[in-house]
Amino acid sequence: MFVVIEVFLCYKKAMSNRKQPQVVILGQGALGRTLAYLFAQSDSAPLVYSRSTHGARSYTVHDGTTTSTCSLDIKPLGTFLDHSADTTPRLIFLCAKAQGCISLSATIASVLKDNDCLVVPSNGIGVYDACKRYYPQIPLTRLAVNFGMYIPSAEVLQLHGSPAFSLVDDDRWDDASKLLRHLLSPFPTTSYPDVKTLEWNKASINYVVNSLCTLVRSTNAAVLRGPLSVLAEALYSEFCAVAAQEGVALRSHSFQLLTEQIRHFQNNTNSTLQDILHKRATELPFLMSPVLECARTHSLPMPISSLVYTLLYTLEQESNTEEHAL
Repeated sequence: MFVVIEVFLCYKKAMSNRKQPQVVILGQGALGRTLAYLFAQSDSAPLVYSRSTHGARSYTVHDGTTTSTCSLDIKPLGTFLDHSADTTPRLIFLCAKAQGCISLSATIASVLKDNDCLVVPSNGIGVYDACKRYYPQIPLTRLAVNFGMYIPSAEVLQLHGSPAFSLVDDDRWDDASKLLRHLLSPFPTTSYPDVKTLEWNKASINYVVNSLCTLVRSTNAAVLRGPLSVLAEALYSEFCAVAAQEGVALRSHSFQLLTEQIRHFQNNTNSTLQDILHKRATELPFLMSPVLECARTHSLPMPISSLVYTLLYTLEQESNTEEHAL
């Protein structure tokens, strides 16, 4: 009896002495700012690192109903890269666009510790696999952000729709997994059985919204009405056909269900259009390209998708050309 009590007390002491993971956000764009703002309201204040902006910054957050202020102490990425004797485990969010997320993965791979865990929240199909190859031994999971956000000016963050997330069912992380679920607990969170299913379900919205709304330079509401909604339904039908051949179960298995999701953030300006307007490279290689490649593998005709992709690719090239000419 005394032995059992002694063992229990030793276990309890060891658990109390064990360090809880530190929340780290790499990147302070729209996604990084949004997660920092949401997580700062919990009891796990995040550390934010950036390649560009450093120092204390405050910005205004509009979420459609309220306006608040968020203050961040943004540290240089180089300080994260410095080798440290600190053994505190970290839950690290790679908050960059798809290509930037992969580049960031390559940058930080050599300084990660065995007790680090990483989360990839960017849009796109295949982003997880591309990041995973840089640290096969470090736990890595996928997160999807199911609401709109953008930065209309340097000190303002605009949110559209109530915060909601999608997560892969994975309890292998122990403390880090518990912390991640704790951070997401105030918000509706959908669980998916694997990374591929999550990525394709998230991409189902971006495939339609980002492509068509970028071409007409409009908010997401454009695909909900008029002739563009007819084109959107045809485009989504092609996406669903490829997903079926890939063995992916889509939660929004009809265009009507998809539009119900879009209505929640219909006033948002999608990330691809933001990139075009700011003359940045888009996430096109991770949104439409993987679907078209899978379609070719299954010999599926994709006339509408192919046309939309060509128009988007041309638009991006012209935007980049204009940037270089200035």
